[in-house]
Amino acid sequence: TRITHRKNAIFQDIVASSREHLVVGGVPRSGSIYQTVKEVVPSLKTVNVPFYSRMNCYISLHKERDADVKKAAFAALNTEPENLRHIVVVDEDIDVFNGEEVAWAIGTRFDAERDLLVIPKWNG
Repeated sequence: TRITHRKNAIFQDIVASSREHLVVGGVPRSGSIYQTVKEVVPSLKTVNVPFYSRMNCYISLHKERDADVKKAAFAALNTEPENLRHIVVVDEDIDVFNGEEVAWAIGTRFDAERDLLVIPKWNG
């Protein structure tokens, strides 16, 4: 029997693949990956799934054993098997929220012959 309205109404919407959509999707992924990896590698420092590339995951940890790196990477993959394609594990001195620092670490500390692990036909 009537129509109501509000002056200066705010309509909230998340447009697919917009910056907001990417941030809203990346934050919970980082949290779930953090929880899972922390159970396997207690020396985990932090996890970042960058909003600009949610199929990447950057993990920072204090390596107590050589196996910690692979344990962390596999725990992350098993948490988000359909979404993650690249996982970069760095030392605790690298800020995983700073893409330039992660790129610097890859460029200066990474040796593909020794450090690269390829998993053929993974889900991601």
